[in-house]
Amino acid sequence: SDDVGGLLASATSSAKGQALASKVMQLGKAARNGYVLGAVGPDSYDCSGIVWQAVHQLKFYSGSRFTTESFTSIARSWCTQVQSPALGDIVLWDISGSGGHMGVSLGGDKMYSARSPEKGIGTSTVSGDSGAFGQRPTYWRVK
Repeated sequence: SDDVGGLLASATSSAKGQALASKVMQLGKAARNGYVLGAVGPDSYDCSGIVWQAVHQLKFYSGSRFTTESFTSIARSWCTQVQSPALGDIVLWDISGSGGHMGVSLGGDKMYSARSPEKGIGTSTVSGDSGAFGQRPTYWRVK
């Protein structure tokens, strides 16, 4: 469910992870026009735009706008790559040439992201999106 209070009670997540999960859901719910490729808010977002806006507003990352393809080149300065996701970790499919996808883990198999013009912004499963992209994502935790 999209019960933020229940998500924030997750014992395995960090304070930064809790803040990021909460912020990305807040931004998504406020986006009146849903998914728009290239958008960074506040009325619409694409997948990297909503993650960038969330980490930017939380002051976890103050650099220029990243995309799924540029994320790994800037991530190591403020994130640590981890093997399995906890609440608030960034989930990334970096697919050369086609961009890929990114979102924020809600714990377990759930994630929150700006999905597509048809699917909008909301919750999906990491396993379902992995099926769609044909590969496993990498996971990034804010330091």
